[in-house]
Amino acid sequence: MTASSDEIIDDATLLSAIGMLADALERITLPGVLELRLLARSLRKAEQTRQRTALEFAATTFGSLEADIRDQIFRHAVGFARDSVAARQSLAPLLGPIAAEPAVAPAPRRGSLLDAVNGRPALTARR
Repeated sequence: MTASSDEIIDDATLLSAIGMLADALERITLPGVLELRLLARSLRKAEQTRQRTALEFAATTFGSLEADIRDQIFRHAVGFARDSVAARQSLAPLLGPIAAEPAVAPAPRRGSLLDAVNGRPALTARR
């Protein structure tokens, strides 16, 4: 089955990662990089509506950024994710065994928005 542009995202893990990346982007301050707000809004729309077209638009926006900006986004998002996991683990006694399970590190592959969502750094050269 091929992916349709109006396809609904039904992967809870992907939706959670999209939301976490949007949270991280909303906290990043890079003067002169207006695309960050557009990217965060696109990700938030993808998370809320579950529309693949919103995720594709976010991927296009992410791909238009310079490699060093993508790397900065990646580093910030990874730090945010680690802080979130640490907070989740500290709440584990209150929330139960599922809250204590750490995120699994993805295999290295780099360069796209989904790579950033999955915790992979961007390529050093612009695509």
